[in-house]
Amino acid sequence: MKQIALSAALAWLVGASLSAYAAEWYEGGTLKDTQGSEWLHASEENKIASAGELLIDMYDIDMYDIDMLDTVMYPGVESVDDLRPYAERLVMYTDKAVNNAIEDAESPEEERQILSSMETPLAIGVYLQYLDLGTGD
Repeated sequence: MKQIALSAALAWLVGASLSAYAAEWYEGGTLKDTQGSEWLHASEENKIASAGELLIDMYDIDMYDIDMLDTVMYPGVESVDDLRPYAERLVMYTDKAVNNAIEDAESPEEERQILSSMETPLAIGVYLQYLDLGTGD
């Protein structure tokens, strides 16, 4: 019996160690296409990973005629790891957007309605971050 428990504990430790080394900070996010309620209750790690994945997608796919991501929003980005501070900032803007949206809700039901109608909060965060570029906030 002790041997089974010891084997199970060892297997769990090995699995936990491997998963800790397997995932990068920008991998495994599940919030790119969610509603506000999922964003509000997600872990910080999930938010950062989701923001990182979105920024990587935007950085790799030049969605604009101008090279906006290189020259305006993300100066000096030379590697994926250089995007992490921008992902963290995007999380801040998205948190702000979600919290501001529910700030004046008069009941839990109204808050649920607002959050369920808020689709892709990360897109809102990108928009707010873009608008705020010149203010230094």
